[in-house]
Amino acid sequence: METNQNGNGLLRAAEYMARVLPGGQLELPAKIRYQLQLRPNMQVKVILLRAVESEAEQAQREAEQARKRHAAIADLLALRQEFAGMNFDLTEAVVRMRELEDG
Repeated sequence: METNQNGNGLLRAAEYMARVLPGGQLELPAKIRYQLQLRPNMQVKVILLRAVESEAEQAQREAEQARKRHAAIADLLALRQEFAGMNFDLTEAVVRMRELEDG
């Protein structure tokens, strides 16, 4: 589909739903690359639209984050109890728990 002109002529457009990948990049299907005839280092105009989270979805997400945080703290306290009386530094355990919490 071709759209309005810009300073460089007509713009071709394609619409699709994408995911934000863990590194922050957007996935770009081969079909879209082919359709728009995209090549490496080609400049494109990007317009991002994000669905707004409902209050219920936001509350559910926050509750899940809180559940993960509480589980991580419980795991850390269990480790602390397990290693009580030993000459043990919990720093590594804390880092591990945070990685689990974020994952």
